[in-house]
Amino acid sequence: MRRITAATAAAALVMGGIGVSVTGLWLRARSAERAAHEESATVTMRMASDTIASGDRIRGLLYAKEAWKKADPGSPSYDALRTKYYENLAEGAVYPPMTVLSKIDTGALGDKAGMLVVPGSGDLFLTAGEGARVTMWNASTGRRVKTIDVAEKPLYLEKTDSHGGFLVMTKDGKASVFDAGGKRLSHFKVKLGASSSMRASVVRGRLYLPYKDGGNVHIAAYDINKGTALFDKEFPGFESYDVQSDGKEFAVSYEEGGAFRYDSTGNEKEAVVSREEDAAHRAEERKRSPNVNGMVSYAFGAKKLLYYSATHLYRVDTGTGERLIRHKDSFPTRVTSLSLSEDGRWAYLIGGGSSLSSNRIDLSDEYARSVSLLLPNQTRGKREGQIEDGVLLSAQSLFIGVNSDNSLAAWDPRSNGVLSIRAIGKTDDLGAQIVQVRMTKDASRLLSLGQDGTVSVVDVRGTDRSYEGNSQLLARSNDRRQIYAYDGVTGFVHEAGTKKGSPAAPPYSLSRVAVSNGGKVAWVSRENADRLIVSHGRKALYSPEEKVGTEYTGDRPLVVFGRRDDVVYVTAKGKVVRYDASGKRETYLDFGGEVLSLRASADGSLLAVTRSNQPANAEASWQVFKVDGGRPVAMGSGEMLSVVGSAGKLESTLSVGGGRIVRRDSRGEELSNVALPSGARSDGEVLFEGSEDGTEVVVPSSESSYFVIDAQTGKVLRRISTDARYPKAFISGRYIVYSVLGTDLRDGFKETQMRSLAQLEKTADKVLGGRRLSEEDKEEIR
Repeated sequence: MRRITAATAAAALVMGGIGVSVTGLWLRARSAERAAHEESATVTMRMASDTIASGDRIRGLLYAKEAWKKADPGSPSYDALRTKYYENLAEGAVYPPMTVLSKIDTGALGDKAGMLVVPGSGDLFLTAGEGARVTMWNASTGRRVKTIDVAEKPLYLEKTDSHGGFLVMTKDGKASVFDAGGKRLSHFKVKLGASSSMRASVVRGRLYLPYKDGGNVHIAAYDINKGTALFDKEFPGFESYDVQSDGKEFAVSYEEGGAFRYDSTGNEKEAVVSREEDAAHRAEERKRSPNVNGMVSYAFGAKKLLYYSATHLYRVDTGTGERLIRHKDSFPTRVTSLSLSEDGRWAYLIGGGSSLSSNRIDLSDEYARSVSLLLPNQTRGKREGQIEDGVLLSAQSLFIGVNSDNSLAAWDPRSNGVLSIRAIGKTDDLGAQIVQVRMTKDASRLLSLGQDGTVSVVDVRGTDRSYEGNSQLLARSNDRRQIYAYDGVTGFVHEAGTKKGSPAAPPYSLSRVAVSNGGKVAWVSRENADRLIVSHGRKALYSPEEKVGTEYTGDRPLVVFGRRDDVVYVTAKGKVVRYDASGKRETYLDFGGEVLSLRASADGSLLAVTRSNQPANAEASWQVFKVDGGRPVAMGSGEMLSVVGSAGKLESTLSVGGGRIVRRDSRGEELSNVALPSGARSDGEVLFEGSEDGTEVVVPSSESSYFVIDAQTGKVLRRISTDARYPKAFISGRYIVYSVLGTDLRDGFKETQMRSLAQLEKTADKVLGGRRLSEEDKEEIR
């Protein structure tokens, strides 16, 4: 500011003769400064949108917050910037489970990663690639934290504890243990033999290392703290092995059959199943399939061992020696992945034939009851990928599937005794073939390493608690708590704000449908499209005698419920009538013109009838009646969206017409009258919806999205993207329920909470976890 003032003062001395004042120049400079500041905020907010759209949500949110810091409430672009800020927070901070937060190209700095380790809690992870070093990264910023020289190209990288320590082996057989700061704690020689591709294990200070020598597999064990060898033993016919979580024993299965337990010195403890018995089972299964194998797996955090071989399950309690055997012909003869739940009760098997892939996970309990788990988010009738590999991860007991379409899927296997499992979600294609998947200590994030060296950071649980349905939206109840939908086969009533729902009658018409506050539905069938039916669940309650009109094919409501289970509708003769189970109750006064829509107050005591006027291009008009008795209480122009009132007493109305949104009180006096914002569709084909209190309007825009508009100011509060073929949206309290493109090209719906800006900022802060823009990023947006 002092620099600007000094410059303008000097200019005034030079230009004083031509009447340019110091104040005038200062104002011009100040104006230019504000314009530059405003432009910087706009450009940075646009960068935030582009960055979030690219998949880097963390950096995009940081850009959005930086742009908002520059926002000037007095600038002409402030409102537009605020809307864009809200959208960026909603897009960046609110997302479903298994969403990619960011992608980190480890090869950009010249050392493409081939190995990945998450050493402890927090955001740090380690990679090793072509160079003689290990690189530490920050998963949130995508920045390299440090490099650690390890003398030779790493062959193997693994964490050693929960405090960030790690072990590196090089191809010349040298092993080194480092602490989280990169200080080498021990260094010793290991035997690698002819094969270096077998899986090593670091457990409780011990390194178990399989290797080939002379055609047979050996397993060697080392004390990594002392750098001393514990044993080196040959296992002819080796097939698979696993190590117990306390490191005190391991198990080996053999190609010709048999599985055995060994102690930490390499000595045999006992047989899980003898070679002879297991070989007989395998020979029997080879009669129906040549692809037969076995695999051992220990449970996390429990003394339980699982051996699977040729459709037989063997579970051993390693503490007591108790053994349980189960057999089921429907089990796969060959498995590519085997996991055992923490309590030792549930087995997870991924079967594989010649292609070593499957489209399911088999979940079996100790009684050999089983279910098959399909990939989540599958498009109906289409196989988008097969489960090629999987692992039951510890901590929160997540089962992660690696799929043939280079995606990851997650399930929650905590079943509490019920033979079922909840699908958490599935990522999109992550790009290159997945070579490694790791999980953070708190099980909140997955890190996936692709063959191209890209690390994808995935949020497992997500932040979006939305409800999604595979049914097409039809109607909402007067109190906006019940949603009526149709999936092409049957109807469905969903209770907004919950995951609850119940079956309902399958409707034929989009406009001649309604749902009551108590979950009853009014509908017409395909067989009798001119007869209205009121039902609860699948049971028909009554059918009014007067026929309904069948000419209108739009989705404006021509049926609403009154109080209790009485129904108001437009007859084939254009009359508006009310019926209940006992018969006709009311005919409402006809003011002329065709009925365009019916709306009712939240308790169903007030009815609004919108009619078209004559001539044809005249604006529509509305009348409000008491449902009981039919007495008119108010009238006005436009189309009614919300009738606010209760017990037959009108409080206010919300209507739209002539490109304007109008709110009136019970006397008809205007409370507000604002123009529709630019981009909102105002043609007669779209359906406007008002909130229960008449303060908000939702309408499809011209850009594949919905606008939620403040009815008092006309400002766009939020924009929600959609790919629906037939857009429709309802406001239900704190939620918005809107159409999305579902399966088989049928629209589904999504219900999401309408968060305030303060709530979104709180969610964004939680996602960011206190992170700040790096100096490099700040320099980029200056």
